[in-house]
Amino acid sequence: GAFELADGGTVFLDEIGELPKDLQPKLLRVIDGHRLRRVGGTEEIEVDIRVIAATDRGLREQVEQGEFREDLYFRLAVVAPVLPPLRDRREDIPVLIEHFSRRLPPGMWKPPGPEAMARLVGYEWPGNVRELRNVVERSAYLSPDGVIDLITTGRRPSGPGEPVEFDPTLTFREQKERAIELFEEAYLQWLMQRAEGNISRAAREADMDRKYLHKLLRRYGIDAKQYARGAVTRRSGPHPKVP
Repeated sequence: GAFELADGGTVFLDEIGELPKDLQPKLLRVIDGHRLRRVGGTEEIEVDIRVIAATDRGLREQVEQGEFREDLYFRLAVVAPVLPPLRDRREDIPVLIEHFSRRLPPGMWKPPGPEAMARLVGYEWPGNVRELRNVVERSAYLSPDGVIDLITTGRRPSGPGEPVEFDPTLTFREQKERAIELFEEAYLQWLMQRAEGNISRAAREADMDRKYLHKLLRRYGIDAKQYARGAVTRRSGPHPKVP
């Protein structure tokens, strides 16, 4: 479907190194013959497409190990630019932070200060651009004032064995409820942004009952219309919860 829709344009295949071996010859046939057949169909359709593929794995090593077809590798590697890891192009970090912040709903973001930016630029970023984007989005949704504090406080997103900060004045049940509320509100905001305010689409993507999604949006005071394409205003600050 995607190849047919891209007729006359470009198809971008991310993580090409993860393509299963049984699908590799099918992709090769499309690239070589510029023809495809729909699933369950018998008619071949001619397509004019340009293919751009990306991977963070060593395809040459995969070819040598028999995990990736050599003929497909050479068809894809006509022009093979190499993008250095983020730690080797630190001058891009402020530009990428600004780019990702512009994709957030208005009012949810404050730029990092000099100390925070210095830490961000100095961090090794083993997850590269995806990790940077995650830090920007996570700080915007979970920090009270939308400032990147995961790096400035010396804390990165918690992982196995890493300490997590808690409020000593709350009971276990209260801590748990608070964590759930933080997650639900952040997830709903992300979901509405992704679905551009379309509740039916959001419910499908989240595999959630549409009525229940409406209920959650009301609970957290989230107006789906403010996430619709073309909307330019959005309330900032905490949302009042509606029982």
